[in-house]
Amino acid sequence: MNRGFLIIEVVVGVAILGLMGVALVGEIFYGQKNSFVAGNLNRAVAIAHEGMEIAKNIRDEDFQALDVTKRGLQLINNEWELVTSPQTVDNYFQREIDIVDVTSDKKMVTVTVYALNAPTTVRAQLVTHFTNWFANVEDWTQPRLCGSFDFTSANSGSNNHNAQTASAASNYLYVGNANSAGKEFVILDITNSPNLVMRGVLDLDGTPDKIAVKGDYAYVASGSQTQELQVLNVADKNNIIPGTHFDLTTANSGNENNDAVAVDVSGNLLVLVRINSAGQEFFTFDVSNPGVPALTGKTHLDGNPTDVKIFGNNAFITSDDNLREVQIVDISNPSTPAVVASYNLVSGDENSDAQAIDIFNNRLYIGRKGAQDAPEVYLFKIDNPLLPELLSTLNLSNLEGSGSVKHISFAHGDNHVFALTDSNDSDFKVIQVTNNVLSPLSYLDIGGNPNQADYSKLTQHVYVVGKADPEVQVICSTYVLTPPLPVFNGGRLIAQFSSP
Repeated sequence: MNRGFLIIEVVVGVAILGLMGVALVGEIFYGQKNSFVAGNLNRAVAIAHEGMEIAKNIRDEDFQALDVTKRGLQLINNEWELVTSPQTVDNYFQREIDIVDVTSDKKMVTVTVYALNAPTTVRAQLVTHFTNWFANVEDWTQPRLCGSFDFTSANSGSNNHNAQTASAASNYLYVGNANSAGKEFVILDITNSPNLVMRGVLDLDGTPDKIAVKGDYAYVASGSQTQELQVLNVADKNNIIPGTHFDLTTANSGNENNDAVAVDVSGNLLVLVRINSAGQEFFTFDVSNPGVPALTGKTHLDGNPTDVKIFGNNAFITSDDNLREVQIVDISNPSTPAVVASYNLVSGDENSDAQAIDIFNNRLYIGRKGAQDAPEVYLFKIDNPLLPELLSTLNLSNLEGSGSVKHISFAHGDNHVFALTDSNDSDFKVIQVTNNVLSPLSYLDIGGNPNQADYSKLTQHVYVVGKADPEVQVICSTYVLTPPLPVFNGGRLIAQFSSP
C-alpha cells in the first residue's frame, strides 16, 4: 500500500515539475517576444524620427520640394530626395511620407512606419508642421551691390578671368571661368555671404559653359573638343578631384567638333546639349554611378540649343531655331529620347533667339534676345508639359532698357525673376511674379559685362559672374528680415502600436 502511494507521489511530483518547466519555458519565450516587440517599436520610432529629420532638411533647402504627390525617401547621389513610392528600411519596415498643404507657406508632414509583414499595422507615426521660413521676407524694390570677389594671379592663377557660369548649391558657389592661364573651376564658400571665401580651384580642359551640381559631384558642359562632359568630385571643397570625362566623337554622336553648352541632372539621369552639328545635339546619361556617367541615348534637335532643364519625364530646351525656340524631349525612356513637342515664340518678333530657361513649381520661364516691341521674358504653365500654356509676357523696355536676356533665375517662393541683359545701364533686372503675371519691379547697373547669375535660397542673394573685375558680384535685397529658425523637436509621436 505504502509502495503504491510512493509511486503516485513520484508521478504527481514529476507532473508538477513538468508543469513548472512548461511555465518557465513559456515565461522565457514570452519575455523574449516582449523584448523583440519592444525592440521593433523602438526601431520603428527611430526610423520615423529619421524620416522627419530628412524632411526638415529638405524643407530648409527648398520648401517647394515638399511635394504632396511624394510618398517616400531615396538616397540619390548622396542626397536624400522625395520620391513617389514608400521606402523599405532594413527589409522589415516600410516608411511612408504624407505631405498636406495647409497654406501656401505651411505644410503638414506625417511620417508613418509599417511592418512589411503586416502592412496595415502601424508601428510608429510622427506628425508636425513645416513653415516656409523664407517666404515674403525679401524686398527687391531697391537691389544693391553688397559684395564681390576678384580672381587674381595669387588665388586663381590669372588677373584676366572671364567668369562664364555659376551654380549655387547649399553653402557653395561653383564658378566656371573661360579657358585661360588661370584656373577654370573655382568653389567659393557663401556661408557668410556677402563675404565670400575661396575654397578649391582646378584646371579644366576647355571653357565651362554650364555647371550642374548633385551631391558630391559637379557636372560641367564644356567647350573642350575631347571632354564635352566633365565630372568633378567636390566632396572635399578644398581638394577638388578631377574624375572621368566623356568625349562626344563621330562614332558615338555623329560629330566630334561641337561645344557642349548646357547640362542638367535629376536623380540618376543627366542630360547634355551641344550646338548644332552633323550628328546629334541632345544626350542622356545614366549617373547611378555618379562619378562615371554612361551614355544611354541621343537625338537630334533643331537649331543651336542654348539651355536645358529637366522637368519630370521631359527635358525643356531653348534654341535659336526661329520656329522652335522651345523644344520638349521625352526622356521617360532615357535610351530612346525623342522630341515630342515644340513652341514658337511669336509675340512681337518671331526671329529672336531664346537664350535662357528655368523651371520652378510647374512654371516655365523663358528669356530671349531683345527685339523691337517684343517681350523678352515668357511665363508658361506646364501642368501638361507637352502643351505649355502661356500665362504672361514682359517687354523689358518697360524696365529701363531691354537688351538680350543672358540668364534668368528665381527667388524662393516664386515671387521674383532675376534677369541679366546686355543693357548698358540696367543689366540686372528684377521682375515681380504675382498671380502668374510678370511685371517690372526694379533694376540695377552692375557693370562688369555679366554672363550668368544664380540665386541662393540659403543666403537669399544673387551671384552674378562676368568678364570684368571683380568677376563675382553679390546682389542683395534692400532689407532682408531673417526670422529665427525654430527649434525642431522631431515631430509629435501620435501612434505607436504593436502587431495584434
